[in-house]
Amino acid sequence: MPAMRVKAHLLRDRHVSPEQRKLLLSTSFDFQQGSDFIPDLISFVCNEYNPHDGLVYVGLTSYDSDILYTFDPNTSQFRSLGYQKVAERFEVKIHRSLAVDPDGSIYGATACLHWVDQCMESPGGKLFCFHPTSGEREVLGIPVPHQYVQTISLDPERKILYGFTYPYAYFFRFDILTRQSRILAPVSYAPHTGVIDDEGIMWGMYQQIMLGEGLPSRPSMLSYDPRSDQITWHKGAFLPPAYPGDGGYNDCSLNGGDGYLYFGTTAGALVRFDPHTLEFKYLGRPTRSTRLPGLCLGRDGLIYACTGFDYNSQLVAYDREQERFLNFGRIYDPEIDAACFMPHHICEGPDGVFYVGESDNLDRSGYFWECNPTR
Repeated sequence: MPAMRVKAHLLRDRHVSPEQRKLLLSTSFDFQQGSDFIPDLISFVCNEYNPHDGLVYVGLTSYDSDILYTFDPNTSQFRSLGYQKVAERFEVKIHRSLAVDPDGSIYGATACLHWVDQCMESPGGKLFCFHPTSGEREVLGIPVPHQYVQTISLDPERKILYGFTYPYAYFFRFDILTRQSRILAPVSYAPHTGVIDDEGIMWGMYQQIMLGEGLPSRPSMLSYDPRSDQITWHKGAFLPPAYPGDGGYNDCSLNGGDGYLYFGTTAGALVRFDPHTLEFKYLGRPTRSTRLPGLCLGRDGLIYACTGFDYNSQLVAYDREQERFLNFGRIYDPEIDAACFMPHHICEGPDGVFYVGESDNLDRSGYFWECNPTR
């Protein structure tokens, strides 16, 4: 019977009063000029394990721009990598934008939360590289001026970083060796993550805008082949709906190492995509919750996922051989009587130990969740 031990790790622990909640929900509130409790309301929005040093690298949402940390699984200690020393005030998030190079270097990019009326006064999100051996933090450049980076994908063989921007959605390519950036296309809709297949082709989603009607269509697939330097727009390739009315939006993506790409959707479904035939296969919804924002390939061959919201987040896995889901249960720490409000990202640290980042909690600081599933 699947089961799980859970421990919450607290980097900050600020709880919100009713008065502070009203302030948070006010659209006129300027977070940079706000009360001192605002920087404590962090979210853990991406995390990646680096086998070279045994640390989990963590990207936060934090309004003081202290957004890059490591977590040591052996000591359960967080350490700031001091990104705020090179940050400007609009860099308040590292969102789906950490990637571990085979040499142990960490690539990342910065995101924002400001409105479009501040775009032209904001420089744009940076790409950076952190070298664990030397401790050097290297700024590589701003790929798209005035735009911030929602997600990156690393092609380590060709030394390319791909990404999608926000608040205006552009698909870009950044060549690491030359530090040259190119906008490949505007895409109208930025996917939560992109993914590179076994042939080095980058896949993402875009949204075709029906200009005549002023209504958006469903998100479609695009692919970019660096060998030909060409984008292909797959206008008929849609995520299958999980239920009537579901638009099939991408929440996360994963190269499964088996020739297929896997997508979690905002309806809480897992689907499989064949990049050669452009066919999707609906694999199911592991729980009744919406959102499936995190996927990772376990070393045991299972696909692990975090799903759910409103303090009912759960860790699940998909067994591809038996074509069935395993539900390990709710992400809840009984020692402190706390549960994960909404998960955002997942990675495997030491064998069989998974780390889930919590985001968008308006009641308290987000926590970092250690999950030890058993079968």
